[in-house]
Amino acid sequence: MQLIRWDTANDTFELGQWFRGRIYEQMSDLSDDGELLLYVARKGGQRTLDELGSDTWTAISRPPYVTALALWPHAGYCGGGVFSGHREALLYISGGMLQAHAGHEPQGLQVQAYDQLDEAAVNALAGRRNAWRWDDGERKHGWQLTARRERTAPDGVLQLIATARPHKVPRQVVRPIEQFVLRSSHGDIPLGDADFVDFDQRGRVVLARGGELWLCDELLATPLRWRMLADFSAQRPQTGAAPQWATVWP
Repeated sequence: MQLIRWDTANDTFELGQWFRGRIYEQMSDLSDDGELLLYVARKGGQRTLDELGSDTWTAISRPPYVTALALWPHAGYCGGGVFSGHREALLYISGGMLQAHAGHEPQGLQVQAYDQLDEAAVNALAGRRNAWRWDDGERKHGWQLTARRERTAPDGVLQLIATARPHKVPRQVVRPIEQFVLRSSHGDIPLGDADFVDFDQRGRVVLARGGELWLCDELLATPLRWRMLADFSAQRPQTGAAPQWATVWP
């Protein structure tokens, strides 16, 4: 996978680093000024275990690069977090496990473990950073369990609904496939499977599928009119170190 920095104010893109592993985007966060990325990653292999003692870690980097400025190895059932303020981060790692990897200690960043705050404060921070709301419980989809989440647009009129089910590919990690629906005054409009669908800061609906990024800014039109914003499907993995500026704290 490749990180790409998208400036939604002018729809420009900066291609970044490739990562051979898995980044869990729903457990990750971007600082308000866009200078820091907090992410959870998993990468199998003996080399990772020898270096970190775990195949899963939470890190902070300068987007669009994954080169870690701060890094916390941990078990696979926890990790990630949110930026709780300017240069403040709340990590979903218990205080007893919150040990930064040698040479990757945070600088100029105040870090707290989730169990250092009360549950209401943690939930309030998580809700402020993520407008999606998970439905209670899971449902059967054939023999598989499905999960549903919803998000309402800032104008309170439009709503996105995502339903996920696990998808197993031989010799690969099980990943969820999500199907999206846009709910408006015209009813429910199926958007189909997608890697990503959301409202951006300008109230537009953006959809990523197969390396292509699509945009719809006339959300009450019938039918919806989409235009391609960018096509990254021809990009191929490359090795390369992060530039010097991405290896130091802002």
